[in-house]
Amino acid sequence: MFKVPSKSFWTAVITDYPLVALMHELGQSGAQVVCATHSPILASTPDADIIEVGEHGMSHVKWDDLELVDHWRRYLTNPHAYLRHITETATAPMVPASMSKTLRYQPSLPRTPCRRAK
Repeated sequence: MFKVPSKSFWTAVITDYPLVALMHELGQSGAQVVCATHSPILASTPDADIIEVGEHGMSHVKWDDLELVDHWRRYLTNPHAYLRHITETATAPMVPASMSKTLRYQPSLPRTPCRRAK
């Protein structure tokens, strides 16, 4: 089992491709790989048996039908539809005033490398 930290898009592309290759190689050798991710790149590992977990429970799905893939497609097609909620000043704040102090910007913490579960 791998835990993959969040990262920028290009860092994800550069680091996820080798991980996809490793997971595919492991799968081809007969190993079972469990990878919980929000990365459409990792989820696209060839020959993967994808199980999506959501409000509906757990279900086998094709990569094209994953909610995360749908959200990325919609975002890339029209980023403004997503970003307008945080960039337009005429709208109400997304964060309640009671939480604004808690959710202040904080610099990134050092990233930890991926770890294999024992």
